[in-house]
Amino acid sequence: MPTKAKQLDLAQVQQRLAAGESQDAIARSLGVAQSTLSAHLAKARRAAQPPPHPGGLPEGDLGPPQPDQAETAALAGHTPPVPPSGGPENTQGRPLPQVDPGGPLTALSAQDLQDLQALLTWWRDRQRLLQDAAAPERQLERQTYHIEKRFIEAVRREADLTGESYAAIVNRAFAQYFAGRST
Repeated sequence: MPTKAKQLDLAQVQQRLAAGESQDAIARSLGVAQSTLSAHLAKARRAAQPPPHPGGLPEGDLGPPQPDQAETAALAGHTPPVPPSGGPENTQGRPLPQVDPGGPLTALSAQDLQDLQALLTWWRDRQRLLQDAAAPERQLERQTYHIEKRFIEAVRREADLTGESYAAIVNRAFAQYFAGRST
């Protein structure tokens, strides 16, 4: 006849873990196997986690899109997350300190203004790419071509330098090659 499973006081176990006691020592003192204790703790952690988002992406603020994340999200048909209203927050939900911009833009050097202009141009191009990426003719499709190794290395180097995906670099190269030609 099977024995009834021993009930564990997980709140007490969590307190003992927080105090620095090992799972093995706690399991011995409770008279259960360490694997049983681990299984109970894992089950409690899973129960405390929110259910996965139906679309496969977690809900909530994921922060600003990273260069390759934004493109990947756009190509997959997802929109990048929008920062929450009420000011920026860090990952723990606490407000981030406000940063003083340091005065009027006229205090910036000519090089700083050129750099900001280049950054703004890059950002606008990136936003345009995200908007255009959902168009049917812009959807990615896997295709294999045999190319010289030097071009494979060139694509990798460019991806490392620009932070773009391989697909974006190859598409840009094809677009440049076929520009003005009828396809």
